[in-house]
Amino acid sequence: MRIGLAQINSMVGDFPANAKRIMQAYRSCLDQDAELVVTPAYALCGYPLLGLVHRERFVEQCLQALDYLGDEVKDVPLLVGHILIENDEPQKAATLLQLGKDPVCISFPYAAADQTNKQIELKGCKLDLRLSDSGCLDVASDLFIHMDAETFTHPERATDRSPGLPGVYCNAVGSNDGWVFHGQSTAYGLSGVVLRSLVAFGEECLVVDVGGDVVSQVTSEEMHSTELLYRALCCGVEDFVRKGGYNGVCIAWDGTLAAHLLTRIAIDSMGEEQIAVIDFTEDPSSNHDWGDVEILDTSLSALSKPLTDEFPVAAGVEHRLRKVALDHAAESRGYLYLSAGTSTSFLMGDSEYIDYDFGGLAVFADLPTSSLLKLGRYLKLSEDVIASAGEGDAVAIQEKVLKAIANGRGALQIIESTNLPEHFVRSLIRKYNLNHTRSRYRPVKIHLTKTDRDLNGDFPVIQTFVD
Repeated sequence: MRIGLAQINSMVGDFPANAKRIMQAYRSCLDQDAELVVTPAYALCGYPLLGLVHRERFVEQCLQALDYLGDEVKDVPLLVGHILIENDEPQKAATLLQLGKDPVCISFPYAAADQTNKQIELKGCKLDLRLSDSGCLDVASDLFIHMDAETFTHPERATDRSPGLPGVYCNAVGSNDGWVFHGQSTAYGLSGVVLRSLVAFGEECLVVDVGGDVVSQVTSEEMHSTELLYRALCCGVEDFVRKGGYNGVCIAWDGTLAAHLLTRIAIDSMGEEQIAVIDFTEDPSSNHDWGDVEILDTSLSALSKPLTDEFPVAAGVEHRLRKVALDHAAESRGYLYLSAGTSTSFLMGDSEYIDYDFGGLAVFADLPTSSLLKLGRYLKLSEDVIASAGEGDAVAIQEKVLKAIANGRGALQIIESTNLPEHFVRSLIRKYNLNHTRSRYRPVKIHLTKTDRDLNGDFPVIQTFVD
């Protein structure tokens, strides 16, 4: 069977735009002689939904958009991922739309992994259906279809999704609310051999004959984990700005590695014309080359300077004043402020820095400082710039101890296993305990781990649903 993979970038609650994207992908697959077109999970409504799944009007509008797609479908069936309500409970669902036939809907509980085997009959074939983490694949079936909205996780873990059957894995791409979907949809041939993998972090529509000759298999280019991480960050920033309706981004420049990385990410994801920088260095504009990037009025950065030589501004107050300058610059232009705090600095930093380091969109809040060192080397930044984030060995030791603390190991156990000085270990434990109590503070950030993703939280920050 020739199956079309519609790897698209949906937005939460924008049903007209999502339906239009699906139809564009559907028609593209028709031009490639598809016999079935498959979208990612939640393609029609976007993801994550959080509290929107409990809004009746949200589900009603989603089903209205599904009816529109049903009216537009031609001879080739379309399998669409969406949300619905059954018995007052939200369900993740997939509906098979066919010309002249009633829609066929399969659903699973929204927030649970249901391992029930569910199938669709199409053209004499038994198709096993899996939605995200729900569904059970049967090796006695003819084909499998796995519709997903899998997020990028760093470090990336290899996943074998093939049950040994021909079929497809269709994943969402793009970013919503800081959740980054990596795409890389995959078609499998006979015996589960990979025939083709689609691009990472980009939309693509491709038709693959899943019963085709495995000799002709083609896979997407291999990328190093650090390159994937960098592209995930660019994707997260670009979509947060675009879908959030911001005019651009505002960045604090202090010459550090994090500032270099933020600027490069912003330029690569949006271009120079949508970036404004406040230079907080002593010698503005002397230590960078940004092309057409706007450098904001230095009167704003003057807020961070000492009030007088006799009465310098305390460190915590200085950070607060910088935050005032950044907020003013961002809000006056309709820009988004990008902050540079890492998960390491969150646990080790002082509480007065939190608004400055994790305000706006916290791009690195899910990453340890060691990941910034790797990104700096990937981008071939100078060793002086990379060293501004700390010595690599010292950072690694610090993060090793923090990880041990998080895993419940006591001071004596850590000292014995690492041979580190007792005062150093106990100092880190005190800082960890002090700052971990603030862990309920959740900055708006690029999500790169799965530890704090709550399906039952409040409404998404970036969404267009109007009740």
